[in-house]
Amino acid sequence: MKNRLIYAGVGIVIVSFYIFWNNYYLSNLYFLFFASFLILELRNIFKIARNELIFIFGTVYCFVIAGVLIFTFQLPALLLEKVGAVLICGQFFVYSTFLIVKNEILDSLKKTCIQVFVSFYIIFIFFQFLRLKYFYWFQHDLQSVDEEQDLLMIFYSLFPFYISWVIDGAAFFIGKTMGKKKLGLAASPNKTWAGLIASFLLTPLGFYLYKYFLLVFYPEILSKSLFAISLPKIIVFSWAIVILGLLGDLIGSLHKRGGNLKDSGSFLKGHGGLYDRIDSTIAINFFFYYAVIFFSR
Repeated sequence: MKNRLIYAGVGIVIVSFYIFWNNYYLSNLYFLFFASFLILELRNIFKIARNELIFIFGTVYCFVIAGVLIFTFQLPALLLEKVGAVLICGQFFVYSTFLIVKNEILDSLKKTCIQVFVSFYIIFIFFQFLRLKYFYWFQHDLQSVDEEQDLLMIFYSLFPFYISWVIDGAAFFIGKTMGKKKLGLAASPNKTWAGLIASFLLTPLGFYLYKYFLLVFYPEILSKSLFAISLPKIIVFSWAIVILGLLGDLIGSLHKRGGNLKDSGSFLKGHGGLYDRIDSTIAINFFFYYAVIFFSR
């Protein structure tokens, strides 16, 4: 428990720097740092050979470099999605050629699918954190925003972390104290009905408190944001987030157990690793990003 609390505090500080420091180049360094740890943990889970990591790292790093160049030369942000698709297709052919040269026939299809999956996961799912933080550039090609837009993006970027902490906190503490009946899921045998019910009950409250904070301190931001939705919509939206967060968590647990691992890595002691800590947050952020796009139309 001590390690869990200490590393949770360190994680909050790191995430806070990422969210509140508005610099595109620095944010890309943040992304590369965490993406690198995530790739290494996925390597342990999927048993990727050390010498084959170069294909994944090369694809991801080229993608980020392309993003920086596109931003620097003020090219359309939409171009980056095409670059990502081209890089992953290129990785497929280059890696397949590598297997042919090595005469690697056994499990070649499985290995190729894992290679492409990890790169796709980092570029098109994990990268959504950066897309949300710089929403106006990725959606409208606006490199500079006014103070109000900047504040809105801060609150949007913070929300997936905040709401996933609400979900995890409710499930963990209520599950530990009151949870006797297990959900009976092989992927995550410690999850309880009490923890799940607590998540469904407390997440709408957490959402409403977030909205109330904006109402008190930033009413002008609230009126132009997704958080201005009514209470019934807050409840439905919160339940959708709980379900997606649970699925993200279970998929992460499924991957770990499929790789015969208890923890995805040792980066966050007491939390089971980086992937284990943010698997649900990644799923929530992915959903929330497209909810923001829909709301902004």
